[in-house]
Amino acid sequence: MLDPIDGTDSYSQGIATWCISLGILDKDRRPCAGIVFAPRFGVGTQELFVHSSPWDENVYLNGKVLQKPEHNSIPKQVTMGSNVFRYTDFGTYKGKIRSLGSSIIHMLCPLVFSNIDACFDPLCYVWDFCGAHALVQKAGLKVCYLDGSEVLYTDTLLLERKTIELPILVGNESSVAYLKDTFTVDKSKMHY
Repeated sequence: MLDPIDGTDSYSQGIATWCISLGILDKDRRPCAGIVFAPRFGVGTQELFVHSSPWDENVYLNGKVLQKPEHNSIPKQVTMGSNVFRYTDFGTYKGKIRSLGSSIIHMLCPLVFSNIDACFDPLCYVWDFCGAHALVQKAGLKVCYLDGSEVLYTDTLLLERKTIELPILVGNESSVAYLKDTFTVDKSKMHY
């Protein structure tokens, strides 16, 4: 799944939070590799390049094997899309919420930044998360829908080109469990 510009609104305004992404699925439609290049958004550099191949168990960050950061059990910082505020009750969450303008960058943040513990990715299309899904999962983070179900690459997403029906969570087991128990959505207000 190719997304030539994820974060088109950011890109059009000259904001650095956009990227190019390629997600690779295996014959069983499971994410097995990905490439994400954010030319103006990096970890203390001018760019962010995260990739993995189907034949390598490692994920690479700017050419070096990525070491998955340790995260808090209760997330202190969460990335999410700006539109989730319309349909999400954040319950008792007291941490910080970061909205950057790219679903793929949101999903990668818990992988590449040690202070960002989790991601709550909004309704989007398969190309908006496939590349990041492969990378964060390969690096050992949990990826699931808000109800805890597995993110599967169905005909509805791939062939009919429909959006996902629930937000995607990314993080370690405990931070994902916390988000599942704390955040609730009003499905009647959800739309893309």
